[in-house]
Amino acid sequence: MYGEVKDPALNQSHNSAFRVGVFKAKLAGWISVLFFGGLSFWAYHDGEYGPILVFAVFILIGFILLLFSGNFSLSKDRLVHHTLFGTFAIRWEEVSRVEFGADGVTHVFYGRSKRFVIPDESLWSGSNKKIAAVIFYKGIEDLESKGIIPTYNKWAGYKIHKNTRIKNN
Repeated sequence: MYGEVKDPALNQSHNSAFRVGVFKAKLAGWISVLFFGGLSFWAYHDGEYGPILVFAVFILIGFILLLFSGNFSLSKDRLVHHTLFGTFAIRWEEVSRVEFGADGVTHVFYGRSKRFVIPDESLWSGSNKKIAAVIFYKGIEDLESKGIIPTYNKWAGYKIHKNTRIKNN
């Protein structure tokens, strides 16, 4: 369905992991921190303290985006998320259920008492994006061939990793 991998780099190293970033999330985080930080500064300077509380919420959201975005490594064996809070991973063979969110850009992989969340390739960045996308969709295709069909969940976009930490940073 998604085609064969025809990239020579992928064929040379059978179990290579290809790393992708999420530049758009990091950019949104920086914009939120800088924009609302600037508004907070001006509000403080003008003696308007009430709006600072509202701006602080958006500054916090920006910091969360920056801290949790990290990078993803995809291979034929597993999915890995590298963040400042640790490294999270799930093996393809562990996956027993897959969900996608209402936002259309979130995939949630479930294993035995595990949950791994990854954005869709439309949010990925980096030179390995195309190869990683082929690996990702090939993995989903392999799951579908085992009878694990992705389902829709309107809350999938709000979930976080669970029991998938493999390293503390």
